[in-house]
Amino acid sequence: MTGPGLRPPGRADLVVRNPPWLPVRPTSALELGVHDEDSAMLREFLRGPAAGLRPGGEGRLVLSDLAEHLGLRIRDGLPDLIEQAGLRVVGRTGTVPSQRRPRDVSDPPHAARAAETTHL
Repeated sequence: MTGPGLRPPGRADLVVRNPPWLPVRPTSALELGVHDEDSAMLREFLRGPAAGLRPGGEGRLVLSDLAEHLGLRIRDGLPDLIEQAGLRVVGRTGTVPSQRRPRDVSDPPHAARAAETTHL
């Protein structure tokens, strides 16, 4: 595996990554699924997708913008990281959450959750 277990050996036609979306330090094993201190896994993916791709292959990133709505990551940060890695975005689609929590006004991060979009 390359990096911290980010991809298996060999090359593929398609590499998809859904990294943890909150760039903060995890405090438990459970939080490793949503917390990624300093966006380390995201940065690693953006630095090296070509290493795991066959010629003409594609890298796809699935990422929530919740961190931007919570003020934990700047909105322009991701395009800057993509550009610095020498990559380009060829398409983008998004979806809004359909679960109950974004509609729960008693939930402390309600406004951020209600504004969240997950992009591919």
